[in-house]
Amino acid sequence: MVTSASMSTFTSTRAVVSIWGKQMVFYLASFLAMIKFAQIFSFNFAKKYELLLIGITLGFLLITRIFTTSAAAYNWIRIRGISIQPSEFAKVVIMIIIANNLGTLPEVPWAQEMLHKLKLKETLKRVWPIIWGPVVSVLSFILIVLVYQKDLGSAVVMTFIALFMLLCAQHPFLGKTQKFIFGLVFLLFIVVMVIISPIGAAWLDSSSMADNYMIQRITSIYYLFRPENMTDSSLQQVKGLFSFAYGGLNGVGLGNSIQKYGYLPAATTDYILAIVVEELGIWGFLGITAGYLLLIGTLLIYAMRVTSERGRLFLIGTASYLFIHYAFNVGGVTAILPLTGIPLLLISQGGSSQMALFIAIGICQNVIARDNTARQRKMEEQQ
Repeated sequence: MVTSASMSTFTSTRAVVSIWGKQMVFYLASFLAMIKFAQIFSFNFAKKYELLLIGITLGFLLITRIFTTSAAAYNWIRIRGISIQPSEFAKVVIMIIIANNLGTLPEVPWAQEMLHKLKLKETLKRVWPIIWGPVVSVLSFILIVLVYQKDLGSAVVMTFIALFMLLCAQHPFLGKTQKFIFGLVFLLFIVVMVIISPIGAAWLDSSSMADNYMIQRITSIYYLFRPENMTDSSLQQVKGLFSFAYGGLNGVGLGNSIQKYGYLPAATTDYILAIVVEELGIWGFLGITAGYLLLIGTLLIYAMRVTSERGRLFLIGTASYLFIHYAFNVGGVTAILPLTGIPLLLISQGGSSQMALFIAIGICQNVIARDNTARQRKMEEQQ
């Protein structure tokens, strides 16, 4: 689909072959990385060198400002035709840090007995010395990506992954803290839903912030066909909806898209789903959705099965990683949600997002294999 979406009036045969070749190299490198991480990854090793891992990640996130960018965000490292997006790998680092720290909280024998007597303040006081490291590092990653790199999409994904993992962690002392965070997140969700509702969009559209580009991304989902929006803030969404209309149920055929001929920006990356639907129809979209559901469902099934808390949290983190990318990409392309620039994992063009996900899946395979080995060993001992 990347190759098909890249075939436009602006690309030569040589350029299309080059895109295909680069994507194949990315795929093979990512596949080898997945196999290697499945074989050698160890949470204990990652914990031992956690500060080094955090330092390297921070360094790569910070040096992105050195490199030029053609977009509003400063989230790429570009060296001799090779582009690396450190924020994609930071998502995996966040999952490792949270799984390693929240999955190994010390067991306190009297915790259950004392829990009903502890207030939220006392709970936070006892938990904070244990979890301050991951909290500070994860918040640092998110703030650097949001404020320093100006990449809202990646910051949103990181935040949701961290919240899902935090809310799914199991420990007596985390109970009240999790309830407090859940209430805060629920309140924030209500506020966001009000902002992106028709009433909120109308208020923003009539306010002094109406000309702000990010505000226009929110308001444009309700004013898609305004003449000024169709050539600016809602251009991609309008063209994407045209692709859905052209494709219909069965599509116009692989390679026969019209929108990719210079009409739809980011056709090979953020908006590749529009090209998929135009060429392969709703059946193509359902096929991708089925693949996501199968992968996410499998991860969650194993998350309920594994005995390692660290492994369980990492599996949940990877499932949320996939789900968040799918939900925001599909929501943006179909104009249900504002655009965030989040790619459709495993489909969109790009080496960084692909390799980061493959590494995460490799670690998941490592977790599952270790759990299977432990179960087999236990069965043999019982026999």
